[in-house]
Amino acid sequence: MISQIASLFAGVGFATAIGVTLIAGLMRGFAGFGSAMLMAPIFAILFGSADMVVTVVAIELVVSLQLFPQV
Repeated sequence: MISQIASLFAGVGFATAIGVTLIAGLMRGFAGFGSAMLMAPIFAILFGSADMVVTVVAIELVVSLQLFPQV
């Protein structure tokens, strides 16, 4: 597990994932939706399908927590 995390930070894939996440955040900020549509295909290429689903759902859950008090 630790070696997988270390390899994630060492590779170019992590920098690419950060960049894609920032662009997806900008898209969500302006449009209000669509960040997962941008992140999912690129994360699937970088990390694989199973890890992509968990990562995108976790990111979307954290971002959506601010909306729960208003609901």
